[in-house]
Amino acid sequence: MILHRHLRSAVLALALALPTGVAVAAEPRNMSQEEANAAVRAMPDLYNPLFTAAVIAYVVRGCDDLRGPSRTQRRAYFLPVYFSARRAGFSRAQIEAFVNDSDEQARMRGHVERFLESRGVRPSDSAALCAFGRQEMAAGSAIGRRLSER
Repeated sequence: MILHRHLRSAVLALALALPTGVAVAAEPRNMSQEEANAAVRAMPDLYNPLFTAAVIAYVVRGCDDLRGPSRTQRRAYFLPVYFSARRAGFSRAQIEAFVNDSDEQARMRGHVERFLESRGVRPSDSAALCAFGRQEMAAGSAIGRRLSER
């Protein structure tokens, strides 16, 4: 699953690249993983960038003519998100568990598909995904700025 692999690899790479003990985190939140996942979903500064990345990955997976950001660009994109999550008090383990949670992945996929449908794009239509991606590129949107032609 490309969507999951991109999000997971970017967030995990950031988590592993950061030295332990970096003073960016608040006190770790004392909550179950289910509560942590709900909290992440409720925080737009954390969830919205993940959603944008998920849309990009979905478009790239469905359109062979477009490509997403490079590994370095993905890391640079996710670094502020990771730091925000740490400052909000989420532990590295909670962040990794959120990214790896199959229910969260399915929830995100559903959000992406509903978003595309709201834009008149059938998620299974490769040509429509390509057209959507190109429209976003032309508009210079957050999605379009991270897409390019192959």
